[in-house]
Amino acid sequence: MAFSYHNLSNNNWLDLAKYVGTGGNCPGNSAWNCESVDSHSSFVGLSTSLAYGPGPDYTPRIAYFDFSSSRNLKLATYIVGSSGNCPGNSAWNCEIVDGSQGNYADYSNLALRSDGKAVISYYNSANKQLKLAIEVTSGSGDCTIPDNPSNWKCITIATPNGSDDAENSLVLLSDTEARISFYDSNTRTLKFASITLPGGTPSIETVDSSNYAGQYNSLAIFDSTPMIAYYVANTSSDPLRFARWVGSGGNCPGNAHWQCEVIEKIGNIGQYVSLKVNQYGMHYLTYYDAENGDLKMAHLGFQAFLPLAKK
Repeated sequence: MAFSYHNLSNNNWLDLAKYVGTGGNCPGNSAWNCESVDSHSSFVGLSTSLAYGPGPDYTPRIAYFDFSSSRNLKLATYIVGSSGNCPGNSAWNCEIVDGSQGNYADYSNLALRSDGKAVISYYNSANKQLKLAIEVTSGSGDCTIPDNPSNWKCITIATPNGSDDAENSLVLLSDTEARISFYDSNTRTLKFASITLPGGTPSIETVDSSNYAGQYNSLAIFDSTPMIAYYVANTSSDPLRFARWVGSGGNCPGNAHWQCEVIEKIGNIGQYVSLKVNQYGMHYLTYYDAENGDLKMAHLGFQAFLPLAKK
């Protein structure tokens, strides 16, 4: 168990915490071991996303934004030995994936294919684009100013021309099929994109056309069926919702291909929602209750979301 994070108390660097049980060095908790992955400048490691490669090595990789003067989308990969180039940690190799970020970029999501190669969804606010970076074999890359030009292909999924907002969630259906949920800040709606890798044309549909639907969206796929948990801002009713693709007969506003249900009915509840589905099809959500300052968890049981716990 591990997680990556931007450490404000450690010079604003990209850090990794890994559970070790005992003997760890994390401040205040010896059950965890903490290390800096990229320490080349302040404000490195915003919007991190951690994934582990296939066994037997289970190599960890981290997508993140370097928000220092360079402002690049980067990828850190753990390597065996000490030949890595990450500033401050030679056990990791750091590379620029897309150097075209301009003023600001955010919302990176990393997924790994069965061969360990990376796929990253992210938002480029300089061009108001939701993009996908795909690690390719060689010779077919076209990302802007990457460290390894032939190894990356960048494509535009959508162009939400509203505010600097394109929260998104990425899942690989297979090595050649990606699915992305995202908030379109231009239309202020929740959308869903399907794309064939590495260079297909995205197919995009609106899932919920309610005003401000789709912020803090989280996508999961079980048995080839996509489902999205999301927050509806600017409303005091039905703020946390769950959409499932049903093909026809659904009730989502604006799209009968999806079935929508309400998880939380009232209040400012549902930010930072995260959806996970286990191997048995059980659905689990964590989310923030701003009304009470609580972290909550819900699970799907008997065709309804039931509260589990809060903290």
